[in-house]
Amino acid sequence: MGEKKVVEIFDVSETAFLLCKGFEMSKSVWKNNRIVFELNGDKDHSELLNEFYTHKARVSPLRFFNEVKNLKALIYNEKKKRGVIK
Repeated sequence: MGEKKVVEIFDVSETAFLLCKGFEMSKSVWKNNRIVFELNGDKDHSELLNEFYTHKARVSPLRFFNEVKNLKALIYNEKKKRGVIK
């Protein structure tokens, strides 16, 4: 296994996909009114995302759906905590 690297991702679908591929979320932070997901992983995230966008990647559809749902809930709760939504 390679060295774990920190990757910043702004996109929910990309984040969900990388989580399905074994990356771990270290934290989420707000930058310029956008949430940024910081992920740790030992794989080449750019290669994986290339597979994602060229429709060559394979993940469990249920796991991907659940990761997207969890990320959206995290965003909603963060926005609510910040007073962006009531």
